[in-house]
Amino acid sequence: MGIEQGETTVNFELRHAWSIAGLSIIVLLLLVFIFYQQTVLYLISLWNQYETGNYAHGYLVLAISLYLIVRNRGELALLRPCPNYRALPAVLVASLLWLMAVLVDVNMMQTVALLLLLLAIVWVLLGNQVIRKISFPILFISFAIPIWYPLSPILQNLTADVVFWTIRLIEVPAARQDNMIMLPAGTFSVEEECSGLRYLLAALTLGTLYAYLNYRTLRARVIVVLVSIATAVLANFMRVFIVVYLGYATDM
Repeated sequence: MGIEQGETTVNFELRHAWSIAGLSIIVLLLLVFIFYQQTVLYLISLWNQYETGNYAHGYLVLAISLYLIVRNRGELALLRPCPNYRALPAVLVASLLWLMAVLVDVNMMQTVALLLLLLAIVWVLLGNQVIRKISFPILFISFAIPIWYPLSPILQNLTADVVFWTIRLIEVPAARQDNMIMLPAGTFSVEEECSGLRYLLAALTLGTLYAYLNYRTLRARVIVVLVSIATAVLANFMRVFIVVYLGYATDM
């Protein structure tokens, strides 16, 4: 009888602690969205570019992040949310990073700072044990923020290199100037839209999610993600190569 009462008391205390923590997080997140609304609106504008943008999957990523948190609710319910005020410097650093990004007008850094700020706030309110469980779902949102833009010109040049040398390897007469591949019948320009960034982001998002849900060791997860990256990059090479070769075979 005493054991049952003790368990009931512990469960009640856990539910009470989670109720207070949940309410605190909701209030603080609302304040963050109000005070940092220019960054939030910028992200929404990116996610609304369904046809031309690289981040139209943003709403889906956000939904998956919430799903992963809900999926772990059983394990989270057994943990006691305990504020960790030692993490307050992380909140300060993220806020200063956002302010610096605003002053220099770098939208990409603003989104990174906002994501780090959300992570730091949850860390302060819920403590070390809880943040270990939900850090991945929160950081998963990084696939929906524009931190991947610097990869676009790199992938663009790599695609032009690989396609050009593949074309030459099968003895198709071609010349190259910058990112333009010149054939006897015309010229192909490997634009930034042909870099394969969309392929890469989709592969990274799905590959990372699959690895997280199905594997437990870091080594296995890294292998799955690397295979996803390689598959996406190779698929884009093949896509551009087929277009260029068809242009040659059909005289444009």
